[in-house]
Amino acid sequence: MAPASDAVVIIAYDIDATQRRLIHAAVREESDQWWHELPDVWVAISELNVTDWKSLLRGFVPQPPSGLMVFALPEDKRRFWHRGPLDFTWFRENFDSQANRRIEQ
Repeated sequence: MAPASDAVVIIAYDIDATQRRLIHAAVREESDQWWHELPDVWVAISELNVTDWKSLLRGFVPQPPSGLMVFALPEDKRRFWHRGPLDFTWFRENFDSQANRRIEQ
């Protein structure tokens, strides 16, 4: 397995409420830290890498039109983000280090 600092973005599309609940339960179970302010987007920090997440979640989104994308995020010192009107407290506290908060609005 990858180091505990692996961070991913999981984006699901055209999923129903049952699929959303299953993905959310898996993210909560497998993640050390996670963020889920948007209905079909999760940011997770865990021991799982992109391949692990894909294997874990693919059964919840088995075929089109539903789909799933999992993206690896860069290591902490290379993470940048921009916030909008949503609550991004989690990002300020967990996602990146103090030195990387240059793009915050």
